[in-house]
Amino acid sequence: MKKHGETATPRSIAIMKQHGETATPTSIAIMKQHGETATPTSITIMKQHGETATPTSIAIIKQHGETATPRSIAIMKQRGATATPRSIAIMKQHGETATPRSIAIMKQHGETATPRSIAIMKQHGETATPTSIAIIKQHGETATPRSIAIMKQHGETATPTSIAIMKRINNYNCLFGKIN
Repeated sequence: MKKHGETATPRSIAIMKQHGETATPTSIAIMKQHGETATPTSITIMKQHGETATPTSIAIIKQHGETATPRSIAIMKQRGATATPRSIAIMKQHGETATPRSIAIMKQHGETATPRSIAIMKQHGETATPTSIAIIKQHGETATPRSIAIMKQHGETATPTSIAIMKRINNYNCLFGKIN
């Protein structure tokens, strides 16, 4: 612990142990390598909000440019976002800002907002903003990544309005055997 700049006082280890943290020298060392302050208070706050706060999870988040502060994780948890290190990492790879507010707004509108769904939308040029998804949902469109992707492949701009209009004439198209 001393080699990695950790004071390792009996009190600090005791507080960690009280909150279910294994507090091994290796775990603290990994946190320090990734720029995590790893104070007993920071771990305690994460634990109170249901975050497992393992050294590996913090390390993955840090590698993808996520600040991973106890407060940021706590805010995500309060808004019903699963916010796992893997989900944030995948979003970041696809250029998704993945802010707590954006995830919260999607959740409020019944959007599952999985990393895969956002990733597929981004690959097809869909902006996938919380507002656009909310408008689509209001018009009865299931707004699946596949449906948007198919439209994009056929030259459809896939705006919320255009999707809504398509839904209204869907029965007419089916009568004439129009598939795409």
